[in-house]
Amino acid sequence: MIDVIIPAYNAHKTICETLFSIVMQSVRDKLNVYIVNDCSDTDYKKEVKKFSKVLNIKEVKTKKNSGPGVARQLGIDSSYSPYIVFIDADDVFYNYMSIETLYNSITSRDCDIVSGTFIEEVDDIVYAHSNDEIWMHGKIYRRKFLEDNNIRFNDTYANEDAGFNNLAFFCTKLNTIDDVIYVWRCNKNSMTRSSEYNFWGIEGYTYNICWAIKCGEERNANVYKMAKLLYETMLEVYYRYVFFRKKESTVDDILKWSVDLKKYYLKYADKLSPAVKEQCPLLIFENLYKTIGSSEVVLDNDLSFNKFLDMID
Repeated sequence: MIDVIIPAYNAHKTICETLFSIVMQSVRDKLNVYIVNDCSDTDYKKEVKKFSKVLNIKEVKTKKNSGPGVARQLGIDSSYSPYIVFIDADDVFYNYMSIETLYNSITSRDCDIVSGTFIEEVDDIVYAHSNDEIWMHGKIYRRKFLEDNNIRFNDTYANEDAGFNNLAFFCTKLNTIDDVIYVWRCNKNSMTRSSEYNFWGIEGYTYNICWAIKCGEERNANVYKMAKLLYETMLEVYYRYVFFRKKESTVDDILKWSVDLKKYYLKYADKLSPAVKEQCPLLIFENLYKTIGSSEVVLDNDLSFNKFLDMID
């Protein structure tokens, strides 16, 4: 059996499409579906009743609005199947074989996590994400692995998936498949789609990466994995600082948010391989360009990466 967990906050306009994409799954009879109501204005009894004839579906509720990470964790704690898949309440599975493809892969390989490719819709542009280590999209998790390693979501509102997944990948190998599994739809009302999120989300991102490193140290995680993650994150924050410093009067907040990140980065910097140092800058810059979605993403030559590090104290 497979648990499908849907964190939902005022998602009544979109969640039925999400549920229809679950109904069409070839392994529908193996699914237990949990709508986790994160204190929406109204409940999801109507949606549960509508789909209960074709799905094993129920609604659970958080005690207070706490964000998708807490909602997902409540979904995990309220369910019991050996495998777990997440989908957001405004997204859909790519086709009728999506969950079966993930299930067949994780069981045949006898592994802990399998990540498929997911499609991101941004206006009229479609991006394909493979080998992703951040988003929950297009992944299946073995419950026993999560329990044995005490991998849980923290209570942050933003970028909690980056903390959860990176901690998980410190403890196991990332197994990937090329199949497209999931469609991340362009919902302009979503927090992660707002232009403000590209700036203010940096705080949650840096916190969750540091949280994952702290938890990784407690589990004696691979130092090279942690060093690579810290370098990638430090570069990401640097590029965003360069981009936003001509736009945001509060840009120095990024420096405050990065204090702990810098400490961890310097602690592991000598573990970086030459290949990582060479490949990461271009990859991270390309990701920033796509995320910001603007031709204005240009690096200023007057602020080097090392100068940026010196500014953080």
